[in-house]
Amino acid sequence: MKILVLVLVHIAFAFGICPGGHMTDEKLKEISNVLFNLDVNNVFQDIELDYQGNKLFKEVKQTALEKPTFVSLVLLLDAYKTGNQPNLKNRQIAFLNAVMQTTIMDRTKTFLENNKKVYDLRAKLNRIWFEQYQRSKKNPYMSSGFQHTFVGELNNGTVGGLHNWVSFYKKEDNDNLTYKGYTKSKSLNSGGKNAAILDTVFSWKNITKSRGTVFIGTSPELELALYTICFYACPNLRCPVKIGGERFNIQTYKFKKTGLVGTAHPVI
Repeated sequence: MKILVLVLVHIAFAFGICPGGHMTDEKLKEISNVLFNLDVNNVFQDIELDYQGNKLFKEVKQTALEKPTFVSLVLLLDAYKTGNQPNLKNRQIAFLNAVMQTTIMDRTKTFLENNKKVYDLRAKLNRIWFEQYQRSKKNPYMSSGFQHTFVGELNNGTVGGLHNWVSFYKKEDNDNLTYKGYTKSKSLNSGGKNAAILDTVFSWKNITKSRGTVFIGTSPELELALYTICFYACPNLRCPVKIGGERFNIQTYKFKKTGLVGTAHPVI
């Protein structure tokens, strides 16, 4: 039996199939839609986009970013800019405190526990997303899954990560990010809520990234929840997701043998 399981896992990896164990494709699609419907902090209705313009975010209402998890995210993004380590650690704690108080993260905790993946979600989130590591011997700077995915990184003439719309918006406003259009888009609608996924082209501090996919209008807790579930279901492979009638994937990568998040983003 063990040999058969190993063979099936190798086949799954060879064909890019998600071997989620207890978390079947149908369970992953179901929980993704449930979490989207629970996203009371969705702010898509407060955002005006200009898909064809020189600036993606034409307007984001100030009230959109006044919700607790958005406030803690913005403060954390600012801390990464300054690089003040004690301040950064305090804001990481505050961000985790905020997201853990949401219904989305409570449902995520139950889902992962029921599927025998995680039993102390807050501790796991702190470790897999915020524990630092060196991405390579040639690039000795310290990184993390959160820094790469939510904040974005510049290193050796390349843009790494930057898959969060709030970070994109803030950089577009204040940090020399230039939107250059998009290659694909997908509209999401379920439970009376809307959102979008956009495969963008942009330059950040004059370094171009030809493909960077972001959710738009979703809360930080929803993104963190979906990415974490998919990371535990099938790291290094595409994780099947369904919101409303729209199917897509979430790609996560595990950084080498550390067990930490390398990156995570939607795929359309």
